[in-house]
Order: sequence, then structure tokens, then C-alpha cells
Amino acid sequence: AYEITYGDWSSDVCSSDLGPIFLQFLHLFDLIGFQRLDSPRLGPVVAGVAITVGIYRCAGMLTDRGGALLAGALAASSGVVLWTTGPITSDGVAAGFAVWAVAEALNYRTRPATHRAVVVALLIAAALATKNLLAAPAVGAAWLIVLERRRWRDVVGIPVGAAIATVVTAVPWGLRAVYEQSIAYHTSVDAPRDVVANLRKAGTTLWRRDLPLLVLALASAVTVWVGRRRGLRREAATPVTTRLFGDDRFAAWWLVAAVLVLALQAPMWRNHVSILAPPLIILVVCHRPAWRVVAGALLVTVPVDRKSTRLNSSH
Repeated sequence: AYEITYGDWSSDVCSSDLGPIFLQFLHLFDLIGFQRLDSPRLGPVVAGVAITVGIYRCAGMLTDRGGALLAGALAASSGVVLWTTGPITSDGVAAGFAVWAVAEALNYRTRPATHRAVVVALLIAAALATKNLLAAPAVGAAWLIVLERRRWRDVVGIPVGAAIATVVTAVPWGLRAVYEQSIAYHTSVDAPRDVVANLRKAGTTLWRRDLPLLVLALASAVTVWVGRRRGLRREAATPVTTRLFGDDRFAAWWLVAAVLVLALQAPMWRNHVSILAPPLIILVVCHRPAWRVVAGALLVTVPVDRKSTRLNSSH
């Protein structure tokens, strides 16, 4: 915090794959917090609030008020999200921008307009310029939502505009330096990739830090399976983009992409598991089991989850 406060913005401050706007983001909140020792932590905390509100907004556009409130509660109490928005990490900040990119893409899907496409592009750029790898699944989901509307100028313009804005944020620090810090950090890694170990770590992290969400996700999967067995399927829409990405289907693609990122990372840190929470929460509330099942699951798992979170504090 001292180095950030007094202007040492070199890449030696942190050894992670930070994007070019992360330290400026911390510095802004350092100033807002009157440059106290812990003032930069205000940034990730605000990002945590943004994640909660963003997920609530997404759920509000996809389901009813009860589903939106459940989504907000799950996001606000998510252990994997709290672990990345309590301390100073770029993971939570990138997630804040990325979740809002998805929320604004859903808003664009409801009321398509050029200025909304610009907002989506800028949010995507901010997420990528904070931590590109972990933001990528949500960024892809936002673009798929836009693709469903088939307004081709926006479909092409959003990624192009986001790419240009991301490059612009890198220019003050040098494109080569940013490339080495944000991209070569991943491509030049020598650590072996262990897909099975990574998936096991992701599963145990959710079990230890987000048991209520994990149990509700399993209950929602059972609900979907039972519904399909009974023939309660939605009617297929005519456009292929709607059949593939319409309604909440984009969240399934988002979750698949997040799982792939975690599985293929080398090394994969437990904090990175937080990228699973937003799409899981959206899918849970869109395919919610009966409220009595939700209430029962929360009553059983919340006390266990809080105790487990206190006992398992290691990374």
C-alpha cells in the first residue's frame, strides 16, 4: 500500500498477471480512503459490492423478484467471492467489471442500441485491462448475448472497440511491458498442467468456501433433469443464435468456459475459483428448485459453510 500511495507503479510491485489499469484503480481508492495503510483495499471491497449488485441485476432480467433476491444473497455471501474482494487482488476487481459487462449485455438484449453496445465494450475493456485470463469467460458470455440480437455492426464493433480501448490503457506503460506482464506471464509458464488436480482443487474449494451454492447448484441440476424427463422443455426458437445462447443458456457457456480456464491453468490458485460463482448463481436462480428445497438446503448448509470457512483459511 505504501508503494502504491507514493507512486511506484513498476511491475516489480506485484508478481501476478496484472492488467494495466489495476494499480491505478487501487490508487484511486487509496486517495478516496485518505491514503491510509488499508485504503487501497476499498477498491476490491467496492468491486465485491458491484459483483453482488451486478448478479442481482442479471437475475432480475432473467427471472422473478424472488430469484433476483436469492441471486443477490448468494453473491453477497459467496465464500469464493469474499476471498477475492476482501484482500487486495485483481481477481475480484476484474470480476466486478466482467459481471457488469454481462449485465449491460442483457440490458442491450432487451433494448438494443448503439450507446448500450459502447457501454458493453468499455466494461469488457476494463475487465480485460485488469486481469484478462479470468475475465475472458464472462467477456465471451457478454459477446454471446449481444450476438443473439444479430445486429452485426454491434457484434463486430464491441470486440473491436474493446480491443482498441484495452490497447489504449496499455500505451502509457509500454505495450511490450504490458504484454509480458499480462499475456507472456501465462504463455511462458513452465509449470505442468494437471487438469484432474485443478478440477479437484476447484471442487474442494467450492465445498469449503461455498457449500450452499454448491448444494443449490446440484439441486438445480436435478430439477432440470427431472423437467426434461417429464418433457417440460422450452419450445425451440427459430434463430440458431437464440437456440444456443438465448434466455439463460449463455450462462451455461460462461460456466463451461470458466471450468476450462481453471482446468488448463498452470498453476491454478484457489482464488481463481471465484470465476465459477457468477454463472453458477445465475443458473441456480433460473432453474431454481421449489422454495422449500432452497430453504432446507440453506438451513442445513449455511452453518456448516460458515464453520468450514473459518477452519479452512489456507490457500
